[in-house]
Amino acid sequence: TSEASMGRSLWLFGLGCLLPLTSALRTASIVLAEPPQKLAACTVAVAGANGRVGSKVVSTLLRGHPNVRVRALVRSAQEIGSYERLSYESGAEDGRMDLRAAWAIGDDGGFGQTQTIEFDPDVQSGYGLDRLEVRECELRHPPDVSESIAGADCIIFCASTFDERRTRLPERLGGFAAATARFGTNLFELRLPGFGGGRSAEEEAEEEEREASAKGKTADEDGVTLVVEAFEKEMAKRARLAALTGGSAGGAPLPSTQFVLASASQALGYTSGLDGPCETEFGYRKRMGEAALRASGLSSAIVRAAALDEDIGEGLEVQRIAGVIAEDLAGGIDPTGEQAAGKEQDELKDNRISSRDVARALVEALVQGQQGTLEIWTETVPTKKK
Repeated sequence: TSEASMGRSLWLFGLGCLLPLTSALRTASIVLAEPPQKLAACTVAVAGANGRVGSKVVSTLLRGHPNVRVRALVRSAQEIGSYERLSYESGAEDGRMDLRAAWAIGDDGGFGQTQTIEFDPDVQSGYGLDRLEVRECELRHPPDVSESIAGADCIIFCASTFDERRTRLPERLGGFAAATARFGTNLFELRLPGFGGGRSAEEEAEEEEREASAKGKTADEDGVTLVVEAFEKEMAKRARLAALTGGSAGGAPLPSTQFVLASASQALGYTSGLDGPCETEFGYRKRMGEAALRASGLSSAIVRAAALDEDIGEGLEVQRIAGVIAEDLAGGIDPTGEQAAGKEQDELKDNRISSRDVARALVEALVQGQQGTLEIWTETVPTKKK
């Protein structure tokens, strides 16, 4: 491991068309274990930790589970837009603020930052920031994934290559939010040398390699597959260690569910075409990511969230039903899901849920040991007909 790659681990303070249905409909069973009040000591890796949902998963784990260490995986530690939401949700911006004159000159001779923030123990002591590790990880680049997953006890995967309208995000946002995101992130930079700074020649070469690995791929399918494979290897290594040590690798009992995948309601993966319902790329990628996880030997929960809506409120009761599984609809002929399409499920299209309630449901799936595939929502908002 190079010094540059080690530097990406940063600690804070000590996110096809439908096929005919030729077989009987089967749905996944949802297995619920007796829910413990708090997670035992463990390390949870959160993929997509800067997203709308992932950043809230991080704060939920840190503030609600004092024995848990959270490894927040972000795409870049050099671009402010890659960790701005995580900075806000984790409470890094709630420290003591000192405003400076807007015209103040910085050390480099240019205009300096107009505010500084330092850790405030009276406010932030309960935020769990000492248990948060931020690690740079391109989820479509195998070396990054292997390095970031090593030592993790369980995974909550929230990353996506698609935006809120379920269209592909561009590979590079070219300085997106570079100015507006500056506020608050200086606490990250103050405590973490290297955050927001320039890259060395070695780091530039590594970044080019990452971009080549990621080109044309999605976090929703390729990223999930890589993380699943890396985590399976991690668990197999631990099993061998347990065998060598007489059946126990030591430590407190780990959650019974190893992998929680944030997916999307199957109803969001289809559009109406001339020949009937047609699966979009978004629906296909989500479906294939789910299939990769189901085909693994990991105990897992796949949580399909309804369309995100921040206007309906949060802290609402989460509704859950078993999800339809595409591979089952194909009669088990294609366990990979490549040739299997799901079911449009129009009845789910009007369901809504806030990002914070999705985050809460994902953490609950881990805490309660849920396993299987489920659709979740909190409110139903009928679409206005034109």
